[in-house]
Amino acid sequence: MNNTFEQDNTIHFIFEKNFDQRTSDGQDLFDIPFKQILEKTINDPNIHALINKMTYRPLSAITDYLSNIAFLNKFLFKKLKKKIYVQILLNNQDEFAKLIASGREMDKTALRLMIINGRYWHEYFLQDLCSNDMLMYAAEFAKDDIYFYLKNQRNLVPNDQIFYRAVVGGSMPIIKDISETISISDKILETAFQTNNSEVIIHLVNDALTNELRVSQNLISYPIINGNIDLLHELDKLMTFNYHTELYFSALLSGSMKMVMYIEGKFHNIHENYVLDTTKSKREKGFSSILSDEMVYTKNGNNYFSHTLNYAIQSKSLTVIRYIISLGYGVSSSNVITAIKTGDVEIVWLIVEYYGKKLEKYFVYYFSMNSYIHNKFAVAKFLLDNDHIDLSVKKMNITGYRRETTHLNLITQSTQLMTDDNYDSDYLLKYKLFFPPFKGFNLNHLLLVKMRLYLELGRDQEIQNMMNQKWNVMESQHIIDSIYMFGDLNKIKKFSAFVPSAKIIMETLCYNQIGKFCFLLQKGTIDRYLENIYPMITLLQNPILNGVMNKKNIVMPCDLKFWVLSGNYQNIPTCAVDKDNIRELIATEDIEFIKKFDLTELVNEDVINWAIEADLLEIVPYLKSLII
Repeated sequence: MNNTFEQDNTIHFIFEKNFDQRTSDGQDLFDIPFKQILEKTINDPNIHALINKMTYRPLSAITDYLSNIAFLNKFLFKKLKKKIYVQILLNNQDEFAKLIASGREMDKTALRLMIINGRYWHEYFLQDLCSNDMLMYAAEFAKDDIYFYLKNQRNLVPNDQIFYRAVVGGSMPIIKDISETISISDKILETAFQTNNSEVIIHLVNDALTNELRVSQNLISYPIINGNIDLLHELDKLMTFNYHTELYFSALLSGSMKMVMYIEGKFHNIHENYVLDTTKSKREKGFSSILSDEMVYTKNGNNYFSHTLNYAIQSKSLTVIRYIISLGYGVSSSNVITAIKTGDVEIVWLIVEYYGKKLEKYFVYYFSMNSYIHNKFAVAKFLLDNDHIDLSVKKMNITGYRRETTHLNLITQSTQLMTDDNYDSDYLLKYKLFFPPFKGFNLNHLLLVKMRLYLELGRDQEIQNMMNQKWNVMESQHIIDSIYMFGDLNKIKKFSAFVPSAKIIMETLCYNQIGKFCFLLQKGTIDRYLENIYPMITLLQNPILNGVMNKKNIVMPCDLKFWVLSGNYQNIPTCAVDKDNIRELIATEDIEFIKKFDLTELVNEDVINWAIEADLLEIVPYLKSLII
């Protein structure tokens, strides 16, 4: 890491969007080790690749910028709000000590961050801060040295909740210590099985059996679904489990043919008459009739629910999927949707070919801005290129309308569980926020998804066909905005003679797509938007963009707030400071720069108290000198 730093607001802007999405708006900084956050944000090559694709910044420039210690200090301070928290995450004990010496105080959040991140700076483990919560964090994150220090030197006593967290953490020394005084509960035992930590599981099962505690038969599903066949063999030596046929679904989810065959060997004729897919009322309970119907396939005159193939698809193992198909299990439209959600083109190809029918129009909604499926455009390309999906607009009956509405609601209204391996740009960049419905209009989801797909996949003829149709004012604007947001400059020149929304223009400027802006300037069609765009141009401080504005002799008003927020304010023109922007000025903590402005009429006790609350203590003496 280096210390030289010039803020690049293009990289900064896109990275922060990604960071916020992948860390629950920064809350994860307080809840999980910083090392894990680094892996899924700052050091993640997929994030680097996305920024590179959006901005054409070299990958080396992106990685150098994000690893810069000055950037990290500034970025983390914005998220954490306190400088001592930042130095804990960065593992800089010397700088932390200086901040404490300057008047900052330890608090429970700082201690929690130390424990979660394994900073064994025990001189700061003050007695009045050391509650059982801290022992719980040490147990959960397997910080043995901190756990035993808190227990032995700060006299903290483990309890049931700490035992549970210790099992999550998986530290055997901590687990053994707690189990000497705390009894195992059903919840603790189940948690152990969920972690798939064989050593912990065997230890606790032995402990439970020694103390004649009941071990639930249902726990056997966890090593099966995790494909941990060695653990399964060890457990079979310790006690007798009653295997039942539904455990076969867990075996399928494991994606391991070895596990599938092991469980299959426990039963005779498990596939006879496709008993696994026979109707089970409890399994269908809570599903709408439409979604239930979509799970049905017919074989030999009998109706079945396509559970078995569905579980196989969820495993994402082509070997397992092909095996289930070879056994003759049927396929339904529900299986096709599950395949699409995997984001695996080979799996989609296999299932669609087996399904053998053209997909109805509603399937296309699974490629919309509201659907966060990894690799979805590659899947969509396969389906469209091979004419597997029917996008023609036809008059629908009541059932068709209900089916389309049901799936659309599922996609747009349900909460989607995101995993760390999902890099869908619609999720990371929140594109759907740029295409809201207009007052008095219903959002045309089909229009939006078709335009997006045609632009992403380079299907110019389909785009032209869309342009030739008659649309209402909202739909027309969304077409223009889609072309400008997702198309390149050639597409814009070819298809769009109109002006996109101001927010779309500003967003693409943040992506360093200045050619699009120059095209609009040259046409002279965005004069009415320029006043709204000036703050963003100031904030970006992009040399190329500034050069364009100068060449066009466009003089922007000086907005001190946005100059300061840009981080590149040394060449700021004459700007007025007032009560609305003084806090941004003070937040620079650049005392020489701040002294260029006359603040005597603006600084008061409220401003000073704000600076203290904002952890800007180094600037406070100067501010106080202005009101003495």
